[in-house]
Amino acid sequence: NAVFVKHVWQAWGYDYRLPDIFPPQSGLDNFKTLADTCRQHGIIFAPHDNYTDFYPDATGFSYDHVSFDKYGKPKKAWFNKGRNAQSYSWLPHAFKPWLENNMTLLKNHVQPEGLFIDVLASITPFDYYDRNGNYYPKASTARHWADAFDTARSILGPNTAIMISEGGHDALIGSLDGAQSDHYAVAGWGIQETAQRVPWHDIVSHQKMALFAGGLADRYQRRDSTNSGYASDSYLTNTVIGGRNPMSDGPFSINAILTYWLLNDVTQFLAFNSFDDLQFVDNSIDRQKATFANGKATVWANRGKMPWTINPDTTLPQFGFLASTPNAKAAIVQINGKSVAYAMTPNSTYIDTRPTRINPYGLACSFGAEPVNFRKINDLKYAFQINWDFKKQASTRETLHFIHICHPSSKNTDKILFYGKVVESNLDYKKPGQYISHIEIDIPDDAPEGDYEIRFGLWTPHSGGRIKLNNTTSSFSRALGGRLTVQRQDGKIISNPIPGVPTENQIIDFGFLKTNGTFKLVKLDDSTWLLIPAPGTPPFQLIASATNTFGLKPNTKLIATNLDPWTDDAKPPAINQEQDSIQLEMDAKSFAYKLVFK
Repeated sequence: NAVFVKHVWQAWGYDYRLPDIFPPQSGLDNFKTLADTCRQHGIIFAPHDNYTDFYPDATGFSYDHVSFDKYGKPKKAWFNKGRNAQSYSWLPHAFKPWLENNMTLLKNHVQPEGLFIDVLASITPFDYYDRNGNYYPKASTARHWADAFDTARSILGPNTAIMISEGGHDALIGSLDGAQSDHYAVAGWGIQETAQRVPWHDIVSHQKMALFAGGLADRYQRRDSTNSGYASDSYLTNTVIGGRNPMSDGPFSINAILTYWLLNDVTQFLAFNSFDDLQFVDNSIDRQKATFANGKATVWANRGKMPWTINPDTTLPQFGFLASTPNAKAAIVQINGKSVAYAMTPNSTYIDTRPTRINPYGLACSFGAEPVNFRKINDLKYAFQINWDFKKQASTRETLHFIHICHPSSKNTDKILFYGKVVESNLDYKKPGQYISHIEIDIPDDAPEGDYEIRFGLWTPHSGGRIKLNNTTSSFSRALGGRLTVQRQDGKIISNPIPGVPTENQIIDFGFLKTNGTFKLVKLDDSTWLLIPAPGTPPFQLIASATNTFGLKPNTKLIATNLDPWTDDAKPPAINQEQDSIQLEMDAKSFAYKLVFK
């Protein structure tokens, strides 16, 4: 149930000297191995291509193949800043021979089962002129763009090759199978009134074109609140309320794994059934209920700041949801004030208590960052401490702290409104070790009211890049140091810390089991289960019931072993079993644990 879109592979690199894309930059053998690996595992491999940007140094370039405006000037397309290269807009009726040649090369040498053509579903079909001043209406543009997908499909695999594009407007439905459907925040449209993300496109185009989640994460969260990219609660909830296809970055990333474990089973049912109705519950656009398959499936979603109790057993936090289908359930819910996630089918259970994540597999390549003792000094000053744990050298070049004080009103992409300061630190980025930094935040007199997040990390001025931190509260390599809220009384700032920054991995009671881990539990047969921890999960506990969790009789003896250990010191689970109660302690240093009941 996966499509792998490979965006960067072209002969001259990404978006340069197009349409000359062959041979692959990394070498044909390497590229073919990538495609073959996907095919062996049932994954559709879809390389990126482009037929809107025509570069002057590409084979066969001529203004005879470029669109002109009504003033007789050639229309510019993408400007590649890195290469200082300006492309021009293809004539929609001119690029077909180049497309056919590229598709034939891909078919003969790579055999991809899909294709991603950039731009065509993200910009409106336009009127255009050719070099001789002949006029062509936008209907002609739409027809030729649709034909591009039909032609590529006919060469790569008639009736089987999957055609994907950027954006996902509806002009190409019938020729286009799916799109990385960019779902921009309302602030990007300049809307001043109260507004919310709703699946209006979805209910019209459902089962006619597959929409991939919220599209590219940087576009989804642009001018939105922080931490709303891939695998965020906002992004996941927006995916499931519209019956969309889940999407994530990185074929082997933790984001991809947790997104798949949470959403795959419910969204598979939603994708193949009708989207019947969307309601705003309690007359609130923040509280949405979607109905699928003639009432056989429902999705409840809460996009509002206030928790929403939809039944006695289920409270949805902001960006929480509950999706129920005949054979699967998935949810992001609030338990004891904490947002957690789960998914269930008759033969599997996924649990995510959102623990503080450590480096996957225990390898010595982590840069740990733990914020502690976030506290209020006075209404205008806060402080906290960062405990650093470097398993190796962080950088060979100058590395500095950054302390971002973030607020939704900021026009900055990272929502930075002002900065904190480092008052003392013994950090040595050139050496492994444990270090401490003391941080202070001064709130300016003109700070707007509302909730703030303190995000911190390390960056290198030489490259501008950030050091990737091992921390579950990390978003774009910025860990969460604390949260506070600001109000004004009689013109003066009154501030208070917001509780909830995780300081320990607490046990969460899901009713049928208790745990502080992130894992998937898969039933292999009536007496055998496989417990797979998520990569990066710290040591965790599982408190279960033989009857309620595993459907077995009390006193059924459990034997547990670890499979495919990541490290030499990995151990099998420690078991404490008394009558119906089963307690397991896992070090999370193995790929999985096999549970056999005798």
